[in-house]
Amino acid sequence: MAKKSASKTTAAKPPEAKKAPAKKATAKKGSTKSSAKKAPPKQAAPGANQTAIARIVALLEQMDEAGLEFIHSQAEIIVTTEKLGKAREQTAKALETVSQQRSVAVDREPPPPAVGIEQKQDNAFFIRTYGKKIFFNRQEMRAIAAACHAASTAPDGARRLYTWMKRERSDYLTDTGITGPRDHALKLLWEHVVSTYAPPK
Repeated sequence: MAKKSASKTTAAKPPEAKKAPAKKATAKKGSTKSSAKKAPPKQAAPGANQTAIARIVALLEQMDEAGLEFIHSQAEIIVTTEKLGKAREQTAKALETVSQQRSVAVDREPPPPAVGIEQKQDNAFFIRTYGKKIFFNRQEMRAIAAACHAASTAPDGARRLYTWMKRERSDYLTDTGITGPRDHALKLLWEHVVSTYAPPK
C-alpha cells in the first residue's frame, strides 16, 4: 500500500512543475510582441534621395574644375527657380484673395517703386519690381532689351514691355500686381533697361 501511495504522489508533481514554465513562456511572448510594435517608430527611414546623391557625388569626383563650376551654376539656377516657383504660387493665391475683396484699378500711379535689375550669373537675371524679384534668363533679357530700345518714349516702352510680359511671362505681371501698360513700374523699368543695356545685336 505504501508503494501505491508513493507512485500517486510522484505522478502528481510533474503537472505542477509544467505550469510554472508555461506562465513564464507566455510572459516572454507578450514582451516580444510589445517590443515589436514599438520598434518601427524608433527606426528612422533613410533619405529617399541618398542613393541619387551618392551617384552624383561619384560622378563629380571624376570631373575637372571647369565641369564642377558649370554644374554648380546650373544647380544654383534650379534651386532658385524652385524657390521662385513656390513664391509665385503663394503670391497668386494672395492676389486671388485680394481680387475677391476689392476691384483693382487698371491705371494706378503709386509712388515710384524700387525697380532694378540684378545679374547673379551669366544666365541669371532678377528684375526687382514692387518688392518682388522675378527670375529671367539671358535670352529673355535680350528680348526685353530689344522691346525697350524699340520705343522712343517711356509710355511706348511701358506698353511694349506689358505686351511682351503678357505674351511670354505673365507670371511677372501676376507676381508684381501690374494690371495694365500704364503702370508706373513699367516706365521705370523701361528707363532702367535703355540706360543700362545696349540694344541686342
